[in-house]
Amino acid sequence: MRVISGTAGRLQLEAPKSMARPSTDRLREALFSILGNRTESARALDLFAGSGALGIEALSRGANQATFVDQDRAAIAALKINLKRTRLESKAQIANQDVYAFLKRTPVEAAYDLVFADPPYKKNPNDDDHAIILLESSLASTLASDGLLILETGDNDPPLHSEQWTHVDSRHYGRSHLHFFTPAD
Repeated sequence: MRVISGTAGRLQLEAPKSMARPSTDRLREALFSILGNRTESARALDLFAGSGALGIEALSRGANQATFVDQDRAAIAALKINLKRTRLESKAQIANQDVYAFLKRTPVEAAYDLVFADPPYKKNPNDDDHAIILLESSLASTLASDGLLILETGDNDPPLHSEQWTHVDSRHYGRSHLHFFTPAD
């Protein structure tokens, strides 16, 4: 796994052993091609950050600031190594806590331009569906009015609907789906 482009382009990233499935280079390359120059000067939020690959890619491509949220200690350790390796620590904030607890405490004026969310996929019928939980959380209130949520889900996840969000687009890459949302008016 590596940074695709920008100031840290081609640098290798550590992935914690506890990480089930990091976003592939192909998926990240496609995502950032879709985003184009939206990353420039953006404030990004990387939820369920893992190695931090999505937020680090945004920083490498010109985002001003990124906040990384993950409760797994191994993920936070890998993230810190990756930020140091890419020399992007000064633009990063790390929250070692549960994503939903973080969102409850995040002020409305946070106004993130881009939110990347790569929650655990629902593998069994009794598993929590983190994609739906996120869409029903207070996440929409943390986005700028023209902000964008990029939500990664698995192959078997159902279509996503929420009154707080407007679905803009979906793309399929292997076993992953990228869903793009803006806050509903």
